[in-house]
Amino acid sequence: MGQSILDGNLPYVEIWDLKPPLAFFSYALPILAFGKAIISVRLFGTLCVVIASILTYYICRCVWSQKLSILAAIIFVILTGPLMDGKSTMTEHIAIVPLLGSLALLLREHKLINLKFLIVGFLMGTACMIRLNLAYVALILGLYIAFKSIKFNLTYKSLFSIFAYGIGCLIPFILLFLPYIATNNIALFKGAVIDASLAYSHSQLPLWQIIFKQLYDIWGIIFLIGCYQIISIIKQQEKYSEQQNKLIYLSIYFLGTEWSILNSGAAHSHYMIQLAPFLAIVLASGLMKIVDLNLKAGYFILIVTLMLTVTPSLNEYKTIGTRLVTQQSIFYGKEYDLAKYLSEQGGSNITAYMMDHHLVYWLLNLKPPTKIVTHPSNISKEYLLRVLQGPTANTNQALLEVLVQKPEFIVKKENVWYLQDHPDAIALLARTLTTDYTLLRNMEGTQIYRKISEVKQ
Repeated sequence: MGQSILDGNLPYVEIWDLKPPLAFFSYALPILAFGKAIISVRLFGTLCVVIASILTYYICRCVWSQKLSILAAIIFVILTGPLMDGKSTMTEHIAIVPLLGSLALLLREHKLINLKFLIVGFLMGTACMIRLNLAYVALILGLYIAFKSIKFNLTYKSLFSIFAYGIGCLIPFILLFLPYIATNNIALFKGAVIDASLAYSHSQLPLWQIIFKQLYDIWGIIFLIGCYQIISIIKQQEKYSEQQNKLIYLSIYFLGTEWSILNSGAAHSHYMIQLAPFLAIVLASGLMKIVDLNLKAGYFILIVTLMLTVTPSLNEYKTIGTRLVTQQSIFYGKEYDLAKYLSEQGGSNITAYMMDHHLVYWLLNLKPPTKIVTHPSNISKEYLLRVLQGPTANTNQALLEVLVQKPEFIVKKENVWYLQDHPDAIALLARTLTTDYTLLRNMEGTQIYRKISEVKQ
């Protein structure tokens, strides 16, 4: 999607995926800046984590000690890796930068109050246009700013603060919407950004199942501990004090982000990256209490805990180090192997339908057969198909639309997991592969089919 923007297309026009438009611009930026390579995107993700860790330190330092703040920043970096399924550069890594930036600005004393709220709103709006669920946080924060302004200082200046925040939130949305107005693609923008997102959230897990999943993954328990800690600290502060106000802001972001995840309708581990800064503060607070109880034992527990949590990341670096020592390419993995094999078999001008490992499209400068299969599993989400293609759209029809184009290669797992609830589509795929395609190779469970007419040539 990011590459499509660099090729001169608006998001959703040429190819399609279920994300707000600024998410795709965020991936286009490092490709433009550093070149078309996975390492460019990874470097950008690393930069986002570094900035977010600095902001985590600053936010924590506004309320707690320097030692606790440094530890929270370190824990944050650890959490955003494999522990929260964040080995790739996720939209969560990117969105928490403006999210934390807005919180850091709120906690900072600033005389230009209206300008501050304008920038806070702009940063919140930016975060929402990367991760749409964060609109819940923006709304709750806006309500609190309005409540605080009206309750304590109802003047034209306080009302302007509310107005400034609202305008700031709208600026990113308006800037992203204007090109669609200019190109007469308003319906496309509305369907992709609003209708599809609502359909997604309404078609996922119920609230109680998401809560159970979080508790099962431990993060929910840490979240509850954090809620208890923050509420206890707020009660201890002098009423309406500056310190209490900072803690209330922190609580809004902490609880609001959790509420936004619950309302997103899914329980993916990487969603919790959005909570990582706040969970890091909770964990750092707990570890510091252990250290304070018994200095030697506390530091031992702290070091062992940190070592255990960084082990998955260290294993990845070990693999890269080994490949460098043995003079192997660091660009490795199934996607690279598939791209190389397809290129060898079909040359530079091929067509392919990637039912898995869809990064191959990007590596080989290919376009998906249809917009909906940019992300392969979207074809099984009939609630999305109905939004994009009409109320009668279904998976079987969408698959037929792909297969009638007769792509030269079809690449799939032995069992296509996202089609398991669609037996008609499975039967259609099986008939097509049997009639028109031949199996070239089985690459560690990934089947590569080629059109029979092309093999004969």
